[in-house]
Amino acid sequence: MVTSIVIGSAFAGWAWAQTAQPSFDCRKASSSVERSICASPSLAESDNQLAQAFAAAANRTADKAGLKKDQNKWRVMVRDKCSSDECIADAYVTRTRALRVSAANGLVLTLPRTGDASLPAKTSVLSGAVLYGTLVFDHDPAGGFIALQAGDRQYKLRYVWDVPEPIQAQIQRLEDSAQMVSVVGDFIVWPDGTKSFDDRSAVALLVPKK
Repeated sequence: MVTSIVIGSAFAGWAWAQTAQPSFDCRKASSSVERSICASPSLAESDNQLAQAFAAAANRTADKAGLKKDQNKWRVMVRDKCSSDECIADAYVTRTRALRVSAANGLVLTLPRTGDASLPAKTSVLSGAVLYGTLVFDHDPAGGFIALQAGDRQYKLRYVWDVPEPIQAQIQRLEDSAQMVSVVGDFIVWPDGTKSFDDRSAVALLVPKK
């Protein structure tokens, strides 16, 4: 009985390893991260889930080229920077969640890139952030801006003059109705630890279906 249980467990583990293959060809794995994914059934499954989420998001967007470019950027700047399985797993969870939000939402408003190509001094970038909250209009010494209010924290999105008027009008309606939205984009992390959405890359405002 014990022998049969051991054999059965070993066979189940072997079968899982055989079936849990990532979305890419492991024979062509070209990096340590890809080899780690191929060696781990759980990471391989995470890769498959991400591929499915990407396909669903691609089916809903008109900017397929932009989505693919953003996915490649995530792969290079986030996933491939990992040096542990835990880091890879966390990267997949965050990215899959972002893509599922993109696929599940109704209205998508895109705030275009407006900033310089160079990163401000003493700052860093956190790619693929996903936050949930309400949109607000506020101002600082430089002028009026649109921000996401998430709990007691506010994250600046764009100065008003950088947002096309039709999108401003839609954002105003969302603010007036206190509509909750998801925002997907890159963060700039400033020296004091505060964060704002990076104006060097596009930001997506995702409004749930009613």
